[in-house]
Amino acid sequence: MVRGGAGLYWETELLWRRLRERAAIGPIGNGRLQVPHTSFTNIFPGIINLNTGQPVAIGASLPANTVTNLTIGQFMQIYNAQIGGLQAALAPRGDDLSVRNIQIGKTATDLYPLDFPVQHALHMSLGIQRELRGNMVLGAELVRRRFDDTLLGSLDWNRFNRFVNGVQTPVIPACLTAADRANPNAQCSTGVITFWTPGGHETYNALLLKLDKRFSNRWLFGASYALTDRTAIDGISNLDNYFANEGPAGPQHLVNLSALVDLPGNIQIGIISAMASRSPVMPTIANLDLDGDGTTTTPIPGVDYNCFNRGCGEEDLAQAVAAFNQRYAGARDARNQVIAPLTLPAEYQLGDSFSSQDVRITKTFNLGNSTTKLALFVEGFNVFNVANLSNYSFNLSNAATFGQPTQRAQQVFGSGGPRAFQLGGRLTF
Repeated sequence: MVRGGAGLYWETELLWRRLRERAAIGPIGNGRLQVPHTSFTNIFPGIINLNTGQPVAIGASLPANTVTNLTIGQFMQIYNAQIGGLQAALAPRGDDLSVRNIQIGKTATDLYPLDFPVQHALHMSLGIQRELRGNMVLGAELVRRRFDDTLLGSLDWNRFNRFVNGVQTPVIPACLTAADRANPNAQCSTGVITFWTPGGHETYNALLLKLDKRFSNRWLFGASYALTDRTAIDGISNLDNYFANEGPAGPQHLVNLSALVDLPGNIQIGIISAMASRSPVMPTIANLDLDGDGTTTTPIPGVDYNCFNRGCGEEDLAQAVAAFNQRYAGARDARNQVIAPLTLPAEYQLGDSFSSQDVRITKTFNLGNSTTKLALFVEGFNVFNVANLSNYSFNLSNAATFGQPTQRAQQVFGSGGPRAFQLGGRLTF
């Protein structure tokens, strides 16, 4: 038997995302606004931007994404002295649309661009199936799913943290004076202006092989294997190139086995086994902006994105780290911050595979007549207690935690977590 099908599907936008921008583009005092720390100005002499070594001038906005010697006590003095003025400037003024919140705050999050295509996907499948002896059916299916105009996230189109030739250079120039910050008509900004950004894409191709035995002679089973090839955009680490983080995603090999056996004495045994190979990963460097695009999480240069566990291994990582240290260590990044050398730990892992074997044994008792039955069962989850380690850190800036898991797969009586058993019963009448 040959079968196939295709379908085109459209997504809708979540209501909370649609409503978030209303506070920014609505009249003064309409909705809840987040006021960033860059809306506050420095009032203390001797405050140093420790990333660049430059002083923060009195009257200048508090810098973003940097470390300073400003104390919490000093910040609270700044906050207490200036929050009243910010609240007064953003106090409700009815439905007057001549001035909007964004003109006062000069920063905003989660706006919608003028052109916002709806996310959509094309799903296609083509398969064959053949019946074998012994009530068995063998099938093979090719699957392709293409997703377009997927959401890349809420990205800063103002590029507030962009650096050009060592100078912070947002698209809308930063406000330099308190008068500009308070002037709704001043064309300046105090922080990021993020937009929900479409335009991403994802492709999923897979070959599924499946063998099923229908229930006969007291038993049935199913076995399936999927060879997958999924390519996706894994977050944004370069605002100059949204597709820099495009690469393989998800486990490549998936195996599932199941069986059900009826034994004499009204005893039934069920088995489910699930296994998956390691997903691709990408080691990154924290607090580093090599190209000045404004993001500070940088994938290790010199290798393809997410190639580890998909063609790249520990030797490739060691070579990439050595090349990085030779080229960048001791130099300064686009924010004029000294670049520290990288060190790989003596032992680490690039993620873990998944494996879980679950068993259920049921004993059924007939109580008095053919319609009243009591079934008692015991279930075991991950009976071999496979660790299934997870929550790895792949931050190369911290050699102590790189490639180290911090937890096992979680469960509440489910597959994959620490070995667990439960007892239960079911009465039918």
